[in-house]
Amino acid sequence: MKIRHRAGGVLLAATALVTSACATVVAGTPLPPSAPPGPAVHLTQQVAAAAPKTYEGVPTYDPCAILTIDLVRQAGYLLDPANEYHDDRFTANGDKGNPQHPIGSPDPAGECDIWPRNSANFVSLQINQLPFQDTDDRDTVTRVNDPARLGANLVKDDNRDGMRVVTSTVDQPGRYQVTYFLGDYWAVLLVYAGGADGLTKSPEEILGFLTDQVAAKLRAGPGAAGQSEFGFGGAYAFAPTACSIYHGEDFPASFNEPEIGRVEEAFQLGERTLTADPVDAGQHLGPWQYARSSCTRANHAAVDFTGTAQKLTVQLESYSDEAGAAYSNTWSCSGDPKYKAPYGAPLTLQNKIGDGHVCFVKMGEFNPDFQFKVGRHVVTIHSFAASTYQNLDTSAAVLEKVSEQIAQRLTQYK
Repeated sequence: MKIRHRAGGVLLAATALVTSACATVVAGTPLPPSAPPGPAVHLTQQVAAAAPKTYEGVPTYDPCAILTIDLVRQAGYLLDPANEYHDDRFTANGDKGNPQHPIGSPDPAGECDIWPRNSANFVSLQINQLPFQDTDDRDTVTRVNDPARLGANLVKDDNRDGMRVVTSTVDQPGRYQVTYFLGDYWAVLLVYAGGADGLTKSPEEILGFLTDQVAAKLRAGPGAAGQSEFGFGGAYAFAPTACSIYHGEDFPASFNEPEIGRVEEAFQLGERTLTADPVDAGQHLGPWQYARSSCTRANHAAVDFTGTAQKLTVQLESYSDEAGAAYSNTWSCSGDPKYKAPYGAPLTLQNKIGDGHVCFVKMGEFNPDFQFKVGRHVVTIHSFAASTYQNLDTSAAVLEKVSEQIAQRLTQYK
């Protein structure tokens, strides 16, 4: 089945995807830059004992199995359900796409980020390792953390059972960086605690607690750290996560090459709210609530620059009420002229994928999003490469098979 359009349009190309972590979306208006704390946190996390995935045979850490949601709470942060939690990690064993390529990746092997309440608060754990990075990367970090170079920014330089731990301040009060050196691994913990109304402890207490906890878990090794398993609770217990419906084996169907094994998962901590477009005022529609997650898979070139970088992101919105999913999909994809999309009317398609409208949503200077609906779920797929959007045939080659697979899997999540 080919992707076929039923309304004229041009696929727009660029190289980035813009996202927002806001709690409330009003159909027909741009997303606001921030939102007040929402309702309860629905994202669930369990750390399971599991053999670590490897890169070139070297075990990798799941950084969010170390910097867990519960650990951030215990440290002294208040969580804002309107914000997000990200876990970039290896979920399959990986290797170098080009064994002769000597340059390491500029991205860490694993990264965990969380945005607690108040924009001045943030926590990140980046774990690097050989040979995903190279020795030059490690040497650079070692030089940057030389006490003489840090000067007045140096807080502490410790040796903990053979692991060097360097703590320094970062540009503003309440911001700290902790760097850990452990053989072929080195990690960077960022602790930003400048927003007092989002804290239950002092910045110094938070820093001390997280420094100790991360040090102990790194020292125990990747196997002891475990692997995170994510889901949703409460009203969203029915909802899958994006990576559970977009699999590693789907990637070759889009790009005729394997993924590297490192995925980027993003989760909304709590529910989001969709409000009806003002043009529908008087019809007593909505509001509707939903949970959101996304999953990004990439080829080797996307992390080591050995060829053409390919990334595909699948975003999943699961509504507590199917009427919300239908409204969202209709607003974005129906092409009804009463809905004034920020970047113009969508390119609507004739394809039968799922049970709603199918279209390309224009994103201005960025690559368009491909969208469809299955029951209570709205799926948006975004390709990193502009080549995906040269014409409808190139789009079909990348998007068609994976969309059909995802739609089929979603039928079991009612």
